[in-house]
Amino acid sequence: MQYLQHIGIVCLFTVWLVGCASPQKPAAGEDDVIIVIAEENNWNITQNYLNETFGKPIYTPQEEYLYTLKWVDPSQFETFRMYKNVILISQFEVSSSLTGLLKSMVSDSALTRIRNTPGAYYSRRNAYADGQELMIVVGKSDGDVQSRIRLNETEMLAKMESQTAKRLTSFIYRIGEQTKLAEGYFQQYGWYMRLMHDYLELKNDPSQQFVWLGRDYPYRWIVINSIPAPDSFDLPSVGKQMLEDVYGKLIPEVALSMTYFTMQESWINNHAALEFRGLWEHKTEIQGGPFIAYSFYAPEQDKIFLLTGIVWAPDRQKLPYIRQIEMMLRTFSFTEPAE
Repeated sequence: MQYLQHIGIVCLFTVWLVGCASPQKPAAGEDDVIIVIAEENNWNITQNYLNETFGKPIYTPQEEYLYTLKWVDPSQFETFRMYKNVILISQFEVSSSLTGLLKSMVSDSALTRIRNTPGAYYSRRNAYADGQELMIVVGKSDGDVQSRIRLNETEMLAKMESQTAKRLTSFIYRIGEQTKLAEGYFQQYGWYMRLMHDYLELKNDPSQQFVWLGRDYPYRWIVINSIPAPDSFDLPSVGKQMLEDVYGKLIPEVALSMTYFTMQESWINNHAALEFRGLWEHKTEIQGGPFIAYSFYAPEQDKIFLLTGIVWAPDRQKLPYIRQIEMMLRTFSFTEPAE
């Protein structure tokens, strides 16, 4: 019901954007930075709530964050309005420099509906720039603003992640793809995955249903592995065992570290999946970094699949590269793209 209320409110919004008839320019800024435009007092009361929603720590092994927040005074709106991720925070009962701005963006009737609908907030894609995610949270009081963020934290993060994924997917395939290699795997194994232009095949072992791909510095590996599905199985146990077999047996020089190991539910192209994250380390050399993996049962082939990737990028942030691998793994399907 809350989601339907949000959709209904969005449909009633009228947003006036200057120059909307001409093609939009690409959104500016970093993919993992959220610009929060608010008066200082509103920033102070919402910073922790926004960090809990968007600032999930990911260990690579150093602590990196899914998103970082950058507070911007409303007087700087024109400077930051075309950034990729923008959140405006305000209150109905307090007149501020954002009051006029909100009224120029959203009709009075829509603002009234937000005010009278508990938990309502506003979001719009490509509001000022192509690839942008814009959100507005406005409430009657400090507590009401905080409550609206808390009530919608899952949906707000999902919307931000969806737009980020769209931008990242466009970025990683901007130069081209390894279509011949991908088509070869479809013919050989019956699955297809979009591959960045500079990935090369390192090993292809049909007897193990094992494909290992990689690219040069910053080093990234991707592995696709599958096994026949037993008559009955526990996916968390089987998926974790496949992960340990890949990093330790099929690639014997690498081992998993259980430090910061996590598992959560996810999806890969309409297949219920488990997502694993954690760290890997080299058995004989001083090397290591983060990994990501997905395990799921595919009734199309009656197999359990493991899709996984690792990054080795010393002296660099590693999360952006893991995110790129994640985008590629999420293109995995059992249907070859139409030409």
